[in-house]
Amino acid sequence: MGVRFFDKLIMDLPRDFRAASYNYKSVVAGILGREGVASCIEMGGGRDPLFSFDEAKALEVDYVVNDISARELQLCDSRFKKIHGDLCTVEPRGVDFIFSRMVYEHVEDNELMMKALLGHLNKGGCVLHLHPLLGSPPFILNKLLPDGVSRRILSAFFKNRTDDGTPKFPAFYDQCWATRGQEAKLVGWGFSDAVCVPFWGHNYYDKIPFGKVGEKMSRKLFSALGLRRTASFSYTFAVK
Repeated sequence: MGVRFFDKLIMDLPRDFRAASYNYKSVVAGILGREGVASCIEMGGGRDPLFSFDEAKALEVDYVVNDISARELQLCDSRFKKIHGDLCTVEPRGVDFIFSRMVYEHVEDNELMMKALLGHLNKGGCVLHLHPLLGSPPFILNKLLPDGVSRRILSAFFKNRTDDGTPKFPAFYDQCWATRGQEAKLVGWGFSDAVCVPFWGHNYYDKIPFGKVGEKMSRKLFSALGLRRTASFSYTFAVK
């Protein structure tokens, strides 16, 4: 599998933040449905994997849920195969595909992590991460503010962001860019090819007076100009 296949898979997606999130499941399913993809690890799947157990079973692949948190894995459907621990240190699994959703930003050293994922992949295997980018003001603010303050702000905007709902974990945003330079870095780390697909905008602005209008205008402008450093989210795809 290569970058050309991935480009075709997402060719018609609009480059706004809603498309990044809403279409991620179908993008992952498209990769899992490709001939030769027989196994996968969902990195950081925790209590809420991208697919339900029945959906994962219907995909007819060996589907394993991973998380560094034992508590999160305990809350996951017990019928899933699971790996507890950091994929940088657990025994290599030999899989065709590793993917994550809003996990990449929580890794302190993504160069180390991505190099470790190479050890888990079969030849020709691939990695896909959906993650935020540090060029977006909400994420810059989240990085700069003390964790306790950012937790209170997040819970004020989104009532489900609690330990019992969707927990907030420390975010480092290491290597969280969607630039051409970042693609070159991924190849430098040992991948045969890589692409970072940027998406613009954020729904944080919906809660601010006139923020939604300003966000929509700037999103369209930045997207039209292809200003990758102002993007908010990325699909980061790399092939072994």
